[in-house]
Amino acid sequence: MLLRHDLAGGEWHYDWFIEDRAAQQLRSFRVLVDPREALEPFEGVSTSDHRLAYLDYEGPVSGGRGAVTRLWRLEIHSLFLGHRFVRVAASGGEWGCQLHGRQVEGAKWTFRRVRELPVQARKY
Repeated sequence: MLLRHDLAGGEWHYDWFIEDRAAQQLRSFRVLVDPREALEPFEGVSTSDHRLAYLDYEGPVSGGRGAVTRLWRLEIHSLFLGHRFVRVAASGGEWGCQLHGRQVEGAKWTFRRVRELPVQARKY
């Protein structure tokens, strides 16, 4: 799922969540590009895991930290969710691809689109 997080000072970023069903939480990354549109590798910053309630939440963020708006919620099939590497297949409508992410240093990650998924593989 991708949320646009508008901050009080006028700045914004995307919050990209990947559901970790085993841990019953959302792995969270702050990114500046929509992963669906990123043809080139893109960077992200790992943030604290979020509660599953954020899958359905839109509105103000506590503590005066702005507001979030959901941009899309795709089927994201976790192929591997490690501490330093993630591999996911994401799909929705006519779009689907496999994405790999690797921790680079500290909270900084890099993600890349590995391959497009054929239409028949886009439903899990």
